[in-house]
Amino acid sequence: MTLFLDLRDSKQIPNLELLFKKSSAALFLWPIEDETLPPPETFLSANELQRLRNFSQPNRRKQFLTSRYFAKTLLANYLKIQASQLDFEIQAEGKPVLPSAHQKSGIDFNFSHSETLFLLGVSTAHWIGVDVEPQIQKTNQIQIAEKIFSEPERKWIDQAEGSQKTERFFRLWSMKEAILKAAAGGVFRHVQEIKLRPNEDRLALQELPDDFGLISDWQIFENKNIVGFTCAWALKKRYE
Repeated sequence: MTLFLDLRDSKQIPNLELLFKKSSAALFLWPIEDETLPPPETFLSANELQRLRNFSQPNRRKQFLTSRYFAKTLLANYLKIQASQLDFEIQAEGKPVLPSAHQKSGIDFNFSHSETLFLLGVSTAHWIGVDVEPQIQKTNQIQIAEKIFSEPERKWIDQAEGSQKTERFFRLWSMKEAILKAAAGGVFRHVQEIKLRPNEDRLALQELPDDFGLISDWQIFENKNIVGFTCAWALKKRYE
């Protein structure tokens, strides 16, 4: 079982230790806003404060502050350290991970954000990847679909009417993105090798790149209750 906590209204950071007693994986949805955040010095590391100074766009600054505040506070509380002491390391493919000093905790995490929402996934039993996307039609949506989706996937999109085409496009897009991120960051060139069996009720895995492991090692999920957004996450079994 995976827990999904929509925290947009409560804005309360939960106790991860208590949640892990209920499930080995949890998802958190948090609003992108910086009006109520504490001073950056209280939760950002020295490296992150330098990154913050380099942001020229207010929206990018807000996304960075919000995502780091929630993710670092949640994880630091679990690790029993100060959030400012937690400095994420970045893997070769761009996936953030806990620094080596804290990897014995067994936590894998991943996050994604849009203009207004931040999605964080954490797990102690799986590699995890997440994606959140606003369902806003892209001007080059048809060209993207032809490039990254299989023929049955494109047919499923084409069978839809009106805004449902965009919804189906992003359901496929977000799920493939989540799978790539769970596969140790993945490589975007693999996206065409990820093939999904589309269905209105739920998506299913049909084919994966050879180095992504067995399909039976994977679980994929969606939350279709976030109006105007696609939320997807993927869990890959760990072999220690």
